Amino acid sequence: MEFLVELVFDAESVPVQERDELLARERETALELKRTGVIQRMWRVEGRPATVSVWRAQDAEDLDRRLGTLPLRPHLTASVTALGTHYLEED
Repeated sequence: MEFLVELVFDAESVPVQERDELLARERETALELKRTGVIQRMWRVEGRPATVSVWRAQDAEDLDRRLGTLPLRPHLTASVTALGTHYLEED
């Protein structure tokens, strides 16, 4: 199942002395999720500390578990929309 996920980062909630290390861990985790096919595509939202991405998971519970692996998760607001196949995309 695919999900449209918007993540907004509250940078102010991260202590400055922890920011670099936390962002480095976040990058490694996200790269691993991309390598394993969980994150399908990802875009930055211009002008905001946010991303929009397409994630693949078995169901909403699995997606929530995978989002929970992100080191920045306590500092992220997530909006999730389950996606279904549009008839124009069907073979």
